[in-house]
Amino acid sequence: MLSKLEKVLGRVNEAKICTAQTQPKGLPPGEWLDQGVYLCEHSISLSSRHGKVSLQNVRDAIKTLAPWGAAEEATLLDVETTGLAGGTGTYAFMAGVGTIEGEVLIVRQLFLTSPQYESSWLYHLRRVIPKEVGFVTYNGKRFDIPLLEGRFILNRLPFPEQVQGHLDLLHLARSFWRGVFPSCSLGDVERYALGVERESQDIPGWLIPELYHAFLTDGDASRLSGVFYHNYMDIVSLAALKGKLASLLEGHGKPHEGLKAGDLWASKGSQEKAFALWRKAVEEMARADEPLKRLAYAHKLAGRYEEAAVLFEELLQLEPRSIECLVELSKIYEHHLKDLDLALAYARRALQALMELRPLIWNFKEERAALLHRVKRIEEKCARRGAHNKEALESF
Repeated sequence: MLSKLEKVLGRVNEAKICTAQTQPKGLPPGEWLDQGVYLCEHSISLSSRHGKVSLQNVRDAIKTLAPWGAAEEATLLDVETTGLAGGTGTYAFMAGVGTIEGEVLIVRQLFLTSPQYESSWLYHLRRVIPKEVGFVTYNGKRFDIPLLEGRFILNRLPFPEQVQGHLDLLHLARSFWRGVFPSCSLGDVERYALGVERESQDIPGWLIPELYHAFLTDGDASRLSGVFYHNYMDIVSLAALKGKLASLLEGHGKPHEGLKAGDLWASKGSQEKAFALWRKAVEEMARADEPLKRLAYAHKLAGRYEEAAVLFEELLQLEPRSIECLVELSKIYEHHLKDLDLALAYARRALQALMELRPLIWNFKEERAALLHRVKRIEEKCARRGAHNKEALESF
């Protein structure tokens, strides 16, 4: 099995590694844990702010974020690697591990000075990570964790067995801000959602592998100061973003964020929370058609047909020629509220709206055929009802 993994993950090329690596120069303050394994540690009070967000919010985020994988023993994790695409020959040389201890966020950065010491580095990384761990990452499900798991296996070391959960904040960030921010990279989310502006010493992620390879050739770690800073900021941003996202899910955001929060709760089956957030969005948004539509369909799905009909009517006040709303009202009154007259009236209005909007309807023929069929069917039901009532009166 090991040979197969080596084919997939690649073996480390140690030919170009400078012997000076045994005594690298220019490392930031820290301590040696083992040959080739260096640890830097930082403490940040939870009473401080990261950008415009208080770190204190991270403490209360667990209950809110549990449906998305949050666990009690939250371990913030971010790794720096020799390649951004993964695959053959890619391995991690720095891991930032953040844990909440009392009223302090502790950030531990474990640095690998040479790939020949990877086994020792992984051993100490395993010791730094709490025994019963719940990971918090940003795109870690797709990149960080699979890469680390592979390297642990390749080095015949056990990956943390008691993983309680994995909260990948990228999914939630995309749900709230896709199409709102220039991108959902951690850098853009950090800038626009947290209000963080990094110092000039920060370096772009794409440059990190090149800087590490340069370090391997001459042992000068001073060029990696920006990498240490970059990794440290990623961990603190994970903590702040975790608290920020929990706050948004509780409805403490802008109206469009409240709308998205309702969608997220609905995706987890928490309909009442979704209803509350959508109702709040109806009150706060300048144009409330989106939250009204969500509420209307949710009530219909829950079998609350009278409430659904009222909401679809509210939508018609905003858009009187909404074929979608007119058809839904026709369905509700025909099949559930058993008012054929209203069902027919809404179906005819939908057909009329379709004719008026004909130049804008790309599948006009199909839509027209479906509405004509609906109108005809309801008319036939009304005719049968009339005949039945006539017979009943005559027999009476």
